[in-house]
Amino acid sequence: MGTKTSQIVSNILKTPLLRNLLITSLLISLIFPLYGVFAIIPSFSSQFIKITEEEAERTASYLKDLIIKDKAELIKDSFSKEIVHEIEIIKQAFVLEKLKIFSKQGEIIFSTAPKDIGKKNKHDYFYNIVAKGNVYTKIVNKNTRTLEGRMVTADVGEIYVPVLSSGSFIGAFEIYYDITHRKNELDNLLVHIRLILFGIASVLMLIVLLILFKASENILERKQAERSLQKAHDNLENMIKERTSDLKQSNKKLLNEINERRQIGDSLIESEERFRSISDSAQDAIIMMNHIGEITYWNKSAENIFQYKSHEVLNKDLHALLVPQKYHHSFNKGFGKFLTTGEGYAIGKILELWAKRKDGQKFPVELSLSSVKIKGLWNAIGIIRDISTRKKDEKDKKKLESQLVQAQKMQAMGILAGGIAHDFNNILFPVLGNTEMLIMDVPEDSPFKERLKEIYTAAQRAKDLVKQILTFSRQENHELFLMKMQPIIKEALKLIRSTIPSTIEIKQDISADCGVIKADPTQIHQIVMNLTTNAFHAMEESGGELKVKLEQINLDQVDIITQDVKPGVYICLTVADTGTGMDKDLIKKIFDPFFTTKEKGKSAGMGLSVVHGIVKGLGGIVQVFSEPGIGSEFKVYLPQENNSSKKQTLQQKEPIQGGAEQILIVDDEEPIITMEKEMLELLGYKITAFTSSLEAFEAFRANPDKFDLIITDMTMPFMPGDKLASELMKIRPDIPILLCTGFSKTMSKEKAASLGIKDFLIKPIVMKDLTKKVRQVLDGNLSPT
Repeated sequence: MGTKTSQIVSNILKTPLLRNLLITSLLISLIFPLYGVFAIIPSFSSQFIKITEEEAERTASYLKDLIIKDKAELIKDSFSKEIVHEIEIIKQAFVLEKLKIFSKQGEIIFSTAPKDIGKKNKHDYFYNIVAKGNVYTKIVNKNTRTLEGRMVTADVGEIYVPVLSSGSFIGAFEIYYDITHRKNELDNLLVHIRLILFGIASVLMLIVLLILFKASENILERKQAERSLQKAHDNLENMIKERTSDLKQSNKKLLNEINERRQIGDSLIESEERFRSISDSAQDAIIMMNHIGEITYWNKSAENIFQYKSHEVLNKDLHALLVPQKYHHSFNKGFGKFLTTGEGYAIGKILELWAKRKDGQKFPVELSLSSVKIKGLWNAIGIIRDISTRKKDEKDKKKLESQLVQAQKMQAMGILAGGIAHDFNNILFPVLGNTEMLIMDVPEDSPFKERLKEIYTAAQRAKDLVKQILTFSRQENHELFLMKMQPIIKEALKLIRSTIPSTIEIKQDISADCGVIKADPTQIHQIVMNLTTNAFHAMEESGGELKVKLEQINLDQVDIITQDVKPGVYICLTVADTGTGMDKDLIKKIFDPFFTTKEKGKSAGMGLSVVHGIVKGLGGIVQVFSEPGIGSEFKVYLPQENNSSKKQTLQQKEPIQGGAEQILIVDDEEPIITMEKEMLELLGYKITAFTSSLEAFEAFRANPDKFDLIITDMTMPFMPGDKLASELMKIRPDIPILLCTGFSKTMSKEKAASLGIKDFLIKPIVMKDLTKKVRQVLDGNLSPT
């Protein structure tokens, strides 16, 4: 076994094609993970810094609106007791480690550390970057010094945000974030990405090695068969020579000579029959060509492969019958050398090329060609193997490998989406809750009322975005409603109008007579945003016209282009642009995941594939019409519901109910605990809150009859929410428990119910839903899960 393996390895290294394939595979396996390390991973780090800067800018914008109002600059007199109190609330709400406010001269006029007030920033970056209206960011690692020389014991994001009034610099905010937890999560994510990349590279390399090993083994076996055939041929010639010599020596006795000749003739006939039997039993075609290019030998396998009987090809031109036209020139060029020397380019080699059957069909073959001299003239013997099945198997194998890579890529996207959903939902929960309470507290005539409502609407949109992420990673099911598309399309166009340049004109023709469809509003919003964004990219450089049309269409059997769609009434959304357009080959690929024609960093290639998936899931179709240089038109057909004439029922606004029960709240996020406590206390409930599940457990064990309801988060250190609920019910089985989570792959509403937990809520939760669920649990009015 060891000798055979050595021969196979040696054959790989000696064969140029196999050797080059091995080297290429090694390079690809090395380049693939290195690409991930030097291209993908740095993009995550830069995105991390960008998110931190954007959060700081939002905080600074809010502080600016709070402090300066209509003032022309930031001064010490800007800070009343009310403003200082609000700043302290913002510091807690946005988890700021430290906050400083500078005047335009660089003097510290406010700081959460009062000892800093009065000091002046003399660093160049303040005057050369921040004072010129630019954000300046420095990520300070643990146990190193900040820009002001302070040693920090945690990872800190130190961000300077300029404050502008009427385009002039009037001061700046210096904001410190404790980013230790975020940075650790980023590092862990990057480690997992590296492992995935190197794992994929290793699997690809192993597959290539197995293919090379098998190919080399086949080549060695064929060479051994050729040597055996040549040896048999040589033995036959030697036998003939020996018999001829015997005949000459026995010429003295005529009778013996005749007998010997008869014996030799019988032996020749037997040898020929044996040779033909061996030849006809071979799976490969064996063909002999004489010195003028005519076929002189044709075995049974040749008949099966080329579909010619032997009488149809013998003494006929081999190349005219079996070889495609494209090879004729190279044959004629080298045939003269072959007749003279018996040598040629293909002699002694194994080649893959195309052959032609009797019906004209071309198919791939493997040719092994050798030369033999008969009566002083060179003849060629070819062993030909039909490799159509092998080629198909190789193609199928490559397709399966591509599908495996795609599946692994989607799995990685799903894991990333779950992590983003959990953290983002925890961030949104206090934003929604606190904004909702502020809306309730602020008078109707307050100028802040509308701004707070806009913040609340944006946070709700972010909540829907998380649902889209989970749906994309197949971790969230959409609930479908009877709905009209017109309001969602108009809202999406309003949003896209604010993000694209004025060189692109938006024209809309939204019919008010269209009926209703059954869909998720978030998905419809996603379809409109993806199609209009795709149109914008096609016109980004030259500008143009973006047309959006909504109409009701009756499709009959003639109009249907796919068997998956039935005739009937459809709502048709048309998005057209006057951009660069596409050819037919490009149109075939646009719905493939991760396919994009845009430059790196501008698109992930997911927009149109997501649109196609949503539309197909809703029972509709997408049509594309495009020509290069003219533009593109996308038509989305969604089936209209039969009861479209019925009015959509609007959910009545229910009053928020309170109570006086004692509730125990457990969540490891301090802002969430604070917000939930304030929200429920406003409604009269008595709240006991813990950020540690272990402390909450001890408090309950000390007085289990004190509490009427437990609200606990799922993901917490030391003791997660489901484990805490199980332990609490061991002490008091009848205690009602509400389980909350930003995202969990291991917990669902059904599983929570099987554990005895009364209900299961996904963060972020608005005040109406939380208080309604609390009241339902306390009153025992929950519907069956």
